[in-house]
Amino acid sequence: MASVKRLLGRRWRTPRSPVVGDASRSTDLVNDFYNADAPSAQAAVDLFANEWSSILPDAVGAQTGGSARLFEAPWVEWLLSQVGSIQGQRVLELGPLECGNTYMLEQAGAGSVVAVEANSRAFLRCLIVKNLLELNKTKLLFGDFVSYLETNPTFDVVLASGVLYHMQNPLALLVLATRAAPTIMVWTHYYDLEGVDEPMRSKFDTRPTELSYDGHRATGYTFRYGEALAWKGFCGGPRHTTVWLEWPEIVRIVQALGFQIRAEQFVDGANGRVAYFVATRTDTS
Repeated sequence: MASVKRLLGRRWRTPRSPVVGDASRSTDLVNDFYNADAPSAQAAVDLFANEWSSILPDAVGAQTGGSARLFEAPWVEWLLSQVGSIQGQRVLELGPLECGNTYMLEQAGAGSVVAVEANSRAFLRCLIVKNLLELNKTKLLFGDFVSYLETNPTFDVVLASGVLYHMQNPLALLVLATRAAPTIMVWTHYYDLEGVDEPMRSKFDTRPTELSYDGHRATGYTFRYGEALAWKGFCGGPRHTTVWLEWPEIVRIVQALGFQIRAEQFVDGANGRVAYFVATRTDTS
């Protein structure tokens, strides 16, 4: 496992003149892993400068340079409104990225949140946010959430926001998520090339990909990240390719797993069509 030093790298600091008689404020530090200034939220955030996706709540008092409003995500607000209440419930969040949706789950009254993140740098950003916002009901786990789901954990709700289309086998994720909880909340892109520009369309294979998992089968389309992998703050899946499902295929899989989609919404995203939905187990006996 990579050391924390290698994960963080060296922080950029603006050299300044030492204060006479105050050795603690000297610029003559052994290396750039130390901070000679007073602690601040901004100093913690700047450990990952130019990597943040999210805008942090104003109360934090730190600028990330990100643009995504994941701490006030309208789709999560909608999903929570369709569930009715998660007061006191045990929630599993898949791929928290920077804990924006995690924060919303705690604000909505979740009794506990287990958030599983496989990207080491995103995991460390999550730890910073957890500390800054005092997310005391959240437990962060570093690792692959599919492997975690295969250990058969049980929860009241699973939130899979922005992860299904980053899977090499999205069928497996749906199978395992529906085993873990009687309610799932999902936000995902789905395969529909209508209205998608040519650069985005060219990233897909035209021939369908056959998927299987534990006796279940599905069909999707392989997507290649390409140049997106060059960004240090890349927040997709762990492989070079993923598989996107068509919306009718998602519905078929969910129903075949004994779930019913109770509410659904469709919007146009920057990278294609997006669906978010709540599905519940039909047989709760």
